[in-house]
Amino acid sequence: MSDPTFLSRLKKDRVATIRRFVRGMYKTTQSEDYYQKIISQSLKTPLAASVSLLNNHYPREVWKRIVYQTEKPILYIVTPRFRGQAENLKAGKPEVQIEVFDHAGHALFVDEKQRFNKLMEDFIQKKVAGRTQAAQR
Repeated sequence: MSDPTFLSRLKKDRVATIRRFVRGMYKTTQSEDYYQKIISQSLKTPLAASVSLLNNHYPREVWKRIVYQTEKPILYIVTPRFRGQAENLKAGKPEVQIEVFDHAGHALFVDEKQRFNKLMEDFIQKKVAGRTQAAQR
């Protein structure tokens, strides 16, 4: 489930909550113009839709079962806060590739964009090449 405190703040003072959240998504400093664009875009989502999207109606066990049942390649990228979760996933499903971005916030694809892009490119190339080779056998 989502953070009930965040949801109550969102319902009570949406603009201030969004501003605070957006500014907290990054470990690296962004320009004021950048923050304002993200805040503006975030506020385009109606409150009811935001609450609905954030209200995760499925227990963790459902998501856990789904991830362990999938046969698709998984690249699990996390910040240090979720390192333990990533390591547990890797222990239970060794073929999963995990990466911890120690110097990134929630928007790790912004904070460490070169590393993120290279990681994605390598993962896709490796998985596509692996599938192509397997199909040719």
